[in-house]
Amino acid sequence: QRRGLGLFGIACLGAGFLVHTAGMIVRGVLSGRWPIHNQFESFMAIAWFAVLVGLVLMIVKRQWMFGAAAAALGAAALLVANTTAIPSNEVAPVAGILATSSILYIHVNIVLVSYALIALGFFVSLIYLGVYYSRSPGSTDAAKLAIAGLGEQQVITSGASGGRARLLNDLDKAQMVVLQIAFYGLGVGILLGAYWADHAWGRWWGWDPKETWALITWIIYLIAIHLRLSGGVKNRGLTTAWLSVIGFGVMLWCYWGVTVQPRE
Repeated sequence: QRRGLGLFGIACLGAGFLVHTAGMIVRGVLSGRWPIHNQFESFMAIAWFAVLVGLVLMIVKRQWMFGAAAAALGAAALLVANTTAIPSNEVAPVAGILATSSILYIHVNIVLVSYALIALGFFVSLIYLGVYYSRSPGSTDAAKLAIAGLGEQQVITSGASGGRARLLNDLDKAQMVVLQIAFYGLGVGILLGAYWADHAWGRWWGWDPKETWALITWIIYLIAIHLRLSGGVKNRGLTTAWLSVIGFGVMLWCYWGVTVQPRE
């Protein structure tokens, strides 16, 4: 309930985003291209896109929870980037395959934005799960503090149970905003990838590991949206949060764990 601390947090998040942006610009100038062409650059771009979307949603929706999730995601991503030997972190010319088609270039960017939204939704869902599983009698002050910090930016005086329910409702709306955009974005990205594959390899779909796991990731979010629209789930917010966690894990496997062998 201290507005000054909230504004200080936003200022720190904004400063971090500006430094991150400066790093992207410097790398782009050195390489002469938009820096998304290797594993290290795409990882940094995912974090950058996610924080950008988080900042925009925080301003548009006037809810601090988007900024909190973006800050956690950005900090975690940059820690991983600076402590892990991510492949291909050198500045190099554009990969030949990415210079062959503008459709492929658009496809890659859309998929990276979708992965960024999935990651942002994961952190919002983590906040939801933390609030949901931290029930304790007499936690009125904690509930008010959480709502003032993450929710509608106003002090709630309805008590712990009412305040907690309102916070969970706000978090549920937030995770659905992010995950629905990720669902549609990834769907478009997959379709563009299939269109490019038809022109490059003569087939729309080949069930290679990248294609298959991207489709599995998309299906998880299709299930989440279907369950909410069908109304057959008792606790839709909790179900969505856990599907968001599962989807994030599958996305990481698709992004990090799956490798495609080069074609002859």
